[in-house]
Amino acid sequence: MKINRFNPATHKGTQPIRVLQYNVIQWFENSDSIKEMKEVINKQGLQGGISYCINENPIINSQDDFNHQIPYIDINKKIVIHETFLSYLWTLCYSVFVLFDEAIKRPLLEGSYKRVLTNQSKLARKAFLLFKYGISLIRIYSKWDKINLPNPEEYNEHEAYYIEKANSVFLFATTFILLHELAHVKCGHIDFHREASKKNISIPNNKIKKEEYEADELATKSILKKITGNREKINIGIGLLAGLCSLLFFGSVLTSSNHPDSDERIRLLLEKLNLEDEDNMWGVACLAFKLWDNSYNINLNWPKKVDTYKELFYSILKQLEKYK
Repeated sequence: MKINRFNPATHKGTQPIRVLQYNVIQWFENSDSIKEMKEVINKQGLQGGISYCINENPIINSQDDFNHQIPYIDINKKIVIHETFLSYLWTLCYSVFVLFDEAIKRPLLEGSYKRVLTNQSKLARKAFLLFKYGISLIRIYSKWDKINLPNPEEYNEHEAYYIEKANSVFLFATTFILLHELAHVKCGHIDFHREASKKNISIPNNKIKKEEYEADELATKSILKKITGNREKINIGIGLLAGLCSLLFFGSVLTSSNHPDSDERIRLLLEKLNLEDEDNMWGVACLAFKLWDNSYNINLNWPKKVDTYKELFYSILKQLEKYK
């Protein structure tokens, strides 16, 4: 049986992610973390609501990378999100979750793991194709193939389990990203940058990096308060990880002059979660690095045998220092 979640009367937009538009906004605006921050936000002039931009443009619209559709706070202090970025984020949430389950975890349990992500099952192959589509949106916009690729709008009943899991992870990932932007307001970063711009003062890169770490820290603390059980911990954890990994695939270099290194931000998150050595979250992070490795032909050395996912994670992290 085919499931179709699209309602033309309420769902605005052109991409399948439109069916989750109100889930994102309502879930975020009604969260306890926003209520806790409300007084500080009001004092600092954050505008109410979220601007949801609909267009069919790639996430990065120009070669200088300043014209982009990554969530941000605009000059009027209003949160801005774009449909194409949300499409990209959902494809990442789905593909990483499914590839880990279907191409790594299940084959390992069955003794059939072949160290190849794409030939384990039909679900894994579709997830890999969806991942490739998702990262293509960074530079080139193309329509989502709803017939052949998983999506939250139209799917068969037998696909519902992973679609709904991806929806949950996606909502946590999006909330983390939006909380990160709100943290910049709460910490006074937005006002500081505005004043510096008015006075034509250059802000040191290490100051900007510190602000990003502060925003990550505050957003992580806010969203971790929502954990009520082990299942929610998994979804929230992968959502946080997907939020941080969403910027990992924007290029072959993990470091920048004014933002923290992507691998460092991921490491700090995982260490904050106090995970067991064999927790799947270490493995999901390794999978994200593997997909990045494949996407940019980095050719990292992946050990054939390790005792834990955590050991593998730190082994790869050590290698990544060479690419900074």
